[in-house]
Amino acid sequence: MEDKAGAVRDVMAMKLSGIEKFKKWLFKVSDYFDESLAFTAVRQGMIMLIPLLVLGAMALMLSSLPIPLYQEMLSKIFNGKLVELLQFVRSASLDLFAVALAMTTSVSYASLKRKEKGVGIGDAVMVMLIALVSLAGYLGIQEEGFSVAALGTINIFTALLVTLLSGFLFFQIKEKGLFRIRHRGMEADGLYVDAVSGIVPALLIVVFLAFCGKCL
Repeated sequence: MEDKAGAVRDVMAMKLSGIEKFKKWLFKVSDYFDESLAFTAVRQGMIMLIPLLVLGAMALMLSSLPIPLYQEMLSKIFNGKLVELLQFVRSASLDLFAVALAMTTSVSYASLKRKEKGVGIGDAVMVMLIALVSLAGYLGIQEEGFSVAALGTINIFTALLVTLLSGFLFFQIKEKGLFRIRHRGMEADGLYVDAVSGIVPALLIVVFLAFCGKCL
């Protein structure tokens, strides 16, 4: 009996040890995500989009309730103009969701970089513009068969990937001092320098991501 009790205690001790190790691993993963610039930027970008999501979801719900009497009444209000308004709100909120997500995530990423390494406001604006143009190029906006639906919720992951990659590449180029123009006295302010210095990096990043989108 004592041997059996000892064996049970050993098994329980092993299980508790395994649980503790699993908890420590979870805490490590959680700490990694909390400290990760990319995941923090994505989280903040999604939080900024909550009002847009709620607005689009409410418009979709109000225009799509599966109640025949309700749909009939809705279609008669202002001669169907209310239905058109709800559809417009839904389309504006959800059909361009990937674009909105790229904007908020890029702004969040640049803001975090600004706190971390003193990035200027010009660089933050540049990162957002590069992210938008890179996303359009990656999705093939120049192609003849391009559909606006590609800018909606079906490409959320693509929008995040392109935004984070374009922001990362931009700041990597900036930190290495490549393509940066020199100040000439007091005639060139910081915003002008940031804008002009970002021309070549922006072009390289957009071309690179558009080429990746063409190949994949």
